[in-house]
Amino acid sequence: MELNQKRITSLLVKQELMISELYCFFSQKFNGYNLFWKDLANEKTQHAKLIKKLYLESETNSPLFDEEKIKVETLESSLKNIAKIHQKAKARDFHMLGALAYSFIYECSLIEKKIYSRLNGLTEKAIHLEKFLSQETKHHLLLIQQMRQEVNADRQEPKPEATR
Repeated sequence: MELNQKRITSLLVKQELMISELYCFFSQKFNGYNLFWKDLANEKTQHAKLIKKLYLESETNSPLFDEEKIKVETLESSLKNIAKIHQKAKARDFHMLGALAYSFIYECSLIEKKIYSRLNGLTEKAIHLEKFLSQETKHHLLLIQQMRQEVNADRQEPKPEATR
């Protein structure tokens, strides 16, 4: 069981770091929105650190993750999907709305799959981390939605006519 707990932790940390890398890529690609993407990337990196820290602080005889609800195969599949998105973003002339759409879909999937509610709340720290990560993911969704609206509004504004 300890081996699976370690593997799940490793995959969750890797997932957060891969999303952070993707957001860093977007921050470089979309200079006008650099801070937006960097903030999201930094938060994802922080999430990875918190997950790792919680695992390291947990007791070895007390599982941190409910292995019936969070599967290694599911996490590995998720990592493959993130890698595909990153490849698509690098290979194509990816636009800001496309980046936001992929980010929104991915953040939604974290909530729908209840990834962070799969933490086995046996300790106060695990319960706190579960709530924090769930709230952060919902906050990311809100930020992404707001940015989509802003980008859409910018695209729809009439361009000033050239002066003669």
